[in-house]
Formats: sequence, C-alpha cells, structure tokens
Amino acid sequence: MVITEVKDLSRDIAQSETDIEAWKGDKKAATIVRDMEKMDYESTHTDYSESLDALKRAISVLKTQAFDRPQLFFQLSELEGMGLATKQAQKVMNAFFDTYGAPDELGLKLQRQNVTGFSPHSSSTCLQN
Repeated sequence: MVITEVKDLSRDIAQSETDIEAWKGDKKAATIVRDMEKMDYESTHTDYSESLDALKRAISVLKTQAFDRPQLFFQLSELEGMGLATKQAQKVMNAFFDTYGAPDELGLKLQRQNVTGFSPHSSSTCLQN
C-alpha cells in the first residue's frame, strides 16, 4: 500500500505543480492586461481633465466678454457683388425666392443694417466642481 500511496501522491504533486505554473502564467497575463488598462485610464483621465480645464477657462473668457456684438446684414446683391456668394449658393437662394417669393413680397427688408449678434447667457452653475 505504501508504494501505491507514493505513486498517488507523486501524481497529485505533479498535477499541483502543473496547476501552479498555469496560475503563474494567468497572473502574469492578468498583470499585463491591468497595466494596459491602467495606462488607458490615465490617458483618458488626463484628456478629460484637460478638456474640463479648457471649458472652465473658455467660460471665464466668455463671462468677461458678455456684451452684445453688432453685426451687419447684407443684401444678397451685395454678397454677389463682393464675390462672397458662390454660384451654387446663388442658385439655391434664387430657387428659394422663386418658390416663396422675392424678399419684398415676403415682407422682408433686406438692407444693410446693424443687428445684434451672439449674446452669451452662460451662468456659473454650468460647471460646479
């Protein structure tokens, strides 16, 4: 019986050593994966942190410039004469006027005039952190 027990125990030891080597390989592979995931997380975290910082600075700049900005509205003919409207854009605008009527028929007064541009309305509650 002793020889049988020795053989059984030797086989169990060999199996255990095989299992241990497999687990060591699994541990090494898992460590590599975790290191890659950590690098990915740190890169993403840095990117998000920089983006949030840029947004906070942009909001600060917009708050210091919170006033109406005058802009000019031009007649279509002025844009065409200045070469600012492409032929394709002119075709689209003319098709619109052909379909819905000329600007004067629509009650629109297309003339050079001062109009208010973008007026920011952000509040400090956007980014509370």
